[in-house]
Amino acid sequence: MKIFLSTMILLFFPIYCFAYENTMVIGNIELRLGMPKDKVFDMFTKNNYHVSSTGETYFISQKKDDLYDYLGTVEFKNNKLSFISTRWYYTHTDSGSFELAEKIF
Repeated sequence: MKIFLSTMILLFFPIYCFAYENTMVIGNIELRLGMPKDKVFDMFTKNNYHVSSTGETYFISQKKDDLYDYLGTVEFKNNKLSFISTRWYYTHTDSGSFELAEKIF
């Protein structure tokens, strides 16, 4: 039963990683807490990432074909990077889910 539940969680719920360290990578950009807002946006622009926002929360995505692939989220306080989250990508294979679930439990 544990294996079944862990497999369902892995398949149907995205896994996110939040910045508890000072650095984290979104796409191919290494971000560091405390970086100036304009430098962060300059890096995203130079790498052709799409940035959308709701207030002070910015969502980073990359265009693939006609869709946008979500890469992560950043937030700023006093024009300094204060929060970073990124999505962990897991490629599904027939045996991969079972192996990952075994490692978790």
